[in-house]
Amino acid sequence: MVNLISMYQQWSRFYH
Repeated sequence: MVNLISMYQQWSRFYH
């Protein structure tokens, strides 16, 4: 599930 990881990375970036 690479898509999930990609979204997680984007969220993490936005979150921080």
